[in-house]
Amino acid sequence: MKLEKIIFWLDKTLKVADFDDVSNNGLQLDRFPAPSTRRQARSTAHEVRVVAFAVDASVRAVEAAAKAGAQLLVVHHGISWGGGIKRLTGGVGNVVRAAIERHIAICAYHLPLDAHPTLGNNAQLAKLLGLRRVRPAFNYHGNVIG
Repeated sequence: MKLEKIIFWLDKTLKVADFDDVSNNGLQLDRFPAPSTRRQARSTAHEVRVVAFAVDASVRAVEAAAKAGAQLLVVHHGISWGGGIKRLTGGVGNVVRAAIERHIAICAYHLPLDAHPTLGNNAQLAKLLGLRRVRPAFNYHGNVIG
């Protein structure tokens, strides 16, 4: 499936546009083709067969995604917050380098993933804990996130 189609579905399903969030939700790092296969890579660079998930965008998460054969890593805490990436140094630089070297795209969903009533972190945690009387909580900028 094409990367753009997956991102479109995630953005729509998680209602990204509804959130005033400091996280830059959505695609944060595109998938870049390997230089040795540029002609073939143009048609396959945005093809995704395996998706990996992690809480944080880290070198360890990127390495695990690559080991699993993933082309896309979906995380809760991404690499870009607020005004975007100011410097590609330190931890963020290492994550970006690792993802580019392994041809893995990174997308992040912070508050939209917290808030989703069925797919969200809070909903899934409540389900795993067997909670039955769950009700919305924690209003943030007009959105219930818990």
